[in-house]
Amino acid sequence: MRIGIVGAMNEEISLICNKLENLKKIVEHNIDISFGKINDNEIYIISSGVGKVNASVATSMLILNFNCELIINTGVAGGINDTNTKDVILATGLVQSDFDISIFGREKGEIPGFDKILKPNEEDIKLIENILKELDVDYKKGIILTQDRFVTGYDMFENVDGSLATEMEGASVAQTAIKLNTRFVIIRYISDVVGKEKQVENYDLFESEMSHLSSSITLSLLNSLSNKKNNKYYAIKADDYQNIVSSWDEAKEIISKLSNSKYKSFLNINEAKAFINDEIYKGEDDYEWMSYVDGSFDKDKNKYSYGGILIHNGEVIESFNKSFNDDFIIHHNVAGEVRGASYVINHAIKKGIKELHLYFDYEGISKFYSGLWKPKTELGIKYQEFAEEAKKKINVIFHKVKSHSNNYYNDLVDKLAKDALNK
Repeated sequence: MRIGIVGAMNEEISLICNKLENLKKIVEHNIDISFGKINDNEIYIISSGVGKVNASVATSMLILNFNCELIINTGVAGGINDTNTKDVILATGLVQSDFDISIFGREKGEIPGFDKILKPNEEDIKLIENILKELDVDYKKGIILTQDRFVTGYDMFENVDGSLATEMEGASVAQTAIKLNTRFVIIRYISDVVGKEKQVENYDLFESEMSHLSSSITLSLLNSLSNKKNNKYYAIKADDYQNIVSSWDEAKEIISKLSNSKYKSFLNINEAKAFINDEIYKGEDDYEWMSYVDGSFDKDKNKYSYGGILIHNGEVIESFNKSFNDDFIIHHNVAGEVRGASYVINHAIKKGIKELHLYFDYEGISKFYSGLWKPKTELGIKYQEFAEEAKKKINVIFHKVKSHSNNYYNDLVDKLAKDALNK
């Protein structure tokens, strides 16, 4: 795999450069690029310079000129809300917080053509999480705000629920990678905390230390990514045998010596452990309020339906389903999922929930809600009208899951939706 590294300052990437095998350096368009290998992975590194334009140029070059498949953006940031100096932050989303065309009815930070919160692929977040856990690195997950200035007070930006850091490059790396259809992850290391006494002095004091930590952990991540090769875990079990290995060749050798064995590959080691222990894997997310919804359709019964669940601190506290036979049936299961999403969001508002993580498999659930897609049907128009009012009362964070991907909760709401068709 080709991996691109973007760091704003030399201190954030120098240690990585020194550890590359067959290190080479070139200059293209006045930009210095260092490249080499870490085990089987080709690594390309650019010290972009500070600011959003520099970060976007570096990211574009790594993707377009060197065909990088994954971008890792690393560096220091200022902490906000519940962060402290020296915290490690893994971005679950990023916002261009100084972008403002709200005069035209857009949210502050929302760029036309993109979701307001620019999100990495969830599987990549989980992959990095697993490696950080294996490295015994304490970290926090949350939103990172990006703007082209050093922030010293909360009056300098529009706060976003769940935001933990502010800096000058991350959202531009994210936006560029999304535009160019490339995977990315972004990690920040807190050098100072916004609004705290001696913030600037703390930045001067801790910048070098946190830059070195940034470089060190990124190097460890690269080594771990290389060691995992395809980033898969192979879980094997038989009557008196259980094991998890990271090599398919090793797995095949073990399987050949066992009778009645069961085996399966996973991207997540905890999911592999659940498989060999005959346990149900329910995912890694630990948000306070979560919900899953799904839709279904039965042509013979001429009905569509939805199923959903509401989860509080990891426990399913409510399940719901309902079927319909009305004009929206022309949209089949999509109608069910849209109505299910509307129901659970409205239900959460009535319960006084301020932030809900909603999991779905139809992309329009988030695209129409955010306004990124313009509806052409009555169903879409009504859903978007509902969304405009709901946004005033609740912050909904959307998570797309693959349908029929053995996700426990998604399978559960799929069954609930199908059950509703039989009522």
